[in-house]
Amino acid sequence: MLDDMVVPHWVYSILAELTGGKALELAIVILNDTNPEQRNPTGPGRFGSLRQKAFAAYVNADRKLFASRVGLDAFSPKDASGLLDRVPKARVRPIQTRFVDRFPEADVNLIRTADLDVILRFGFRILKGDILKTARNGIWSFHHGDNDFYRGGPVLFWEMYEDSPVSGTVLQILNEKLYEGQVIYKSFSGTHRYSLHRNKNEAYWKSSYFVGRKLQDLLKASPTGVATIPPASDARPKCHQTPSIPQLLRFSLRSATRLAEAQLRHRLCHGQWFVALARRTGSANGVIPGHGKFETFPMPADRFYADPCVVAFEGRDFVFFEDYSFRTGKGTVSCATVEPSGRVISIEPVLEEPFHLSYPFVFEIDKSYFMIPESASAKSIRLYRAVHFPLRWEFERTLLDGVRAVDTTIHLRNEMLWMFTNIGQPGASVQDELHLFYANSLYGPWEAHPQNPIVSDVRRARSAGRLFTNGQALFRPSQNSSISYGGSIVINAVEEMTTTAYRETKVEEIGPKWLNHAVCTHTLNFNENFVVTDGLQYSSKLRKGIL
Repeated sequence: MLDDMVVPHWVYSILAELTGGKALELAIVILNDTNPEQRNPTGPGRFGSLRQKAFAAYVNADRKLFASRVGLDAFSPKDASGLLDRVPKARVRPIQTRFVDRFPEADVNLIRTADLDVILRFGFRILKGDILKTARNGIWSFHHGDNDFYRGGPVLFWEMYEDSPVSGTVLQILNEKLYEGQVIYKSFSGTHRYSLHRNKNEAYWKSSYFVGRKLQDLLKASPTGVATIPPASDARPKCHQTPSIPQLLRFSLRSATRLAEAQLRHRLCHGQWFVALARRTGSANGVIPGHGKFETFPMPADRFYADPCVVAFEGRDFVFFEDYSFRTGKGTVSCATVEPSGRVISIEPVLEEPFHLSYPFVFEIDKSYFMIPESASAKSIRLYRAVHFPLRWEFERTLLDGVRAVDTTIHLRNEMLWMFTNIGQPGASVQDELHLFYANSLYGPWEAHPQNPIVSDVRRARSAGRLFTNGQALFRPSQNSSISYGGSIVINAVEEMTTTAYRETKVEEIGPKWLNHAVCTHTLNFNENFVVTDGLQYSSKLRKGIL
C-alpha cells in the first residue's frame, strides 16, 4: 500500500529486498488515488494549526542541521517506479471520514482475487473495514514508538521530550481497534538526546529489516512467524499529540544546550577508557565472583585502554585489551603480564592491522589459543591463532564476511560452538541487535540461528565479555548502551539455547560506581585468579586528570 511511487529511502530498501527475492512475489501495488491534500487533514491552513506549523519548522531546521551526520538518510525520496514497473497496480479511492479510510467493496473484492498472504501498509491513513481481512496474515504496519507507552505523535518526539532512555519500534498486524494491533516484532534503540532527525533515522533504518525477517519466518512455517508479543507488565500507554509552542520552545532550548555541552566537551575533553583488575575472593558478589578492590592499569594520557580479557597460561596471567591511540584514531591489541599480587609487570603490543581493532576475545580450543578481535571497519569477523603466546599472532581465516559485527564472543556448550555478535545493518546502529551463529568446528560453516536477531534491545544486546557458569546456570554479560555507549553491564541468565530456540532473562546490572571516577563500564571477564573490567573517565585535552 503506497500513497505515491516516490517513497522514503527506508521504504525503497524494503521494496528492493522483496523484488529481489526468489521465494517472495509482489502480487499487487495498492495505490492511494485520493487527492494528496485530503490524505492528512490537519485543520485550517496548508500546514494546520499554529503549533503544527511551529513543529514543522523545527523538523525542517533539525534535519538541515543534522542531515550530514547520519550517513544514509532514511527519508530521502526514491522513485520506486522501476522496481515495481511489472507489478499490477490497483488505484483505490477510499471512503474517508476525518481520520479513517475504508475501501469500497469493489476494491476489496479486486484485492481478494490477488490471493495475498500479507499486505504491507506504507500509505493511506487509519484503515478499517473488510480490507483488514483480505490477506491471510493480515495487513502489516509499522508503529515507530513503543506502543506500550507512546501512541499518537509526533513519531519518536515524546521519547526525547520525556528523556526516555529508549525509543521503540513495532511491526504489527492491524485490526479494527486503533493502537491495539497484534505486535509481531518489537525493538528498542537508545534515544538521541538532542536531534529528532538522528533519533528517527537509525530507528527507521533498523525497522526496514523487520519485514524480511518475519516473512522468512512465514516461509519456514515458523510458529513464531505471526505470534503476538504481549504488552509490557508495566505498560502505561498515553496518546500524544503535536507539542504546544511552549513545550516546543522548552524542548528546543534543552536540545540546543545539550548540543552545546557535547561540542564543548568534545573540544576540551576526550573520553578515556581505562582497564582495572581485582583479585578474586572466596565470597560471591551476586552471580559474579567476589573480588577485592579494583586497581587501574598505568596508562599514557594520549591513549585509552578498554575491553580487557584475562587468560591464564602456564601458571601466569595475561590481560589482553584494546589499546587506542588518540593521535592515530585507531585501536590495536596489547597484552599486560600480571604478577600473582595483581601488579602489572609489562604491557606489550601483540596485534595491529591497517584497520581498527578492539574487544580481543581470547580463548583456547584443543590446546591452541585463538583471538577474535572486533574488526567491524573491515566488515568481517577475523580469527587469529597464537604462534607464540601471548605476543605473536597470525591471521588464520575469516569466519564471517560482509558484516559490520562488533564484540564477537565464542562459547562451547554441548559439543557445539556458539558465536554471539552484534551486527549493524546499513544505516542502523550496531548497539541494538545481537545475532547468534553455531557450528561444530571453529572453522565453520557457521549457521545463522533462526531467531536472529536473538536480542533486539540496546539495553542488553551487545556482548560485554565471556559467558560463564555459576552452578548449573549459564550467564551472558552484555552492555546497556541506552543512555550512553557502554553505560553499564547487564548479566543475563541463558534459559534456553538450542539450534532452534534462544531465551535469556536479565538478572543483574552493574553500574560504573564500582570503579573510582568512572561514568560508564562495559566489560566483565574473569579467570580463577582475577576479575577485569573497564571504565570511562573524562580527561582534559589540555592537562592530564579527571574533570
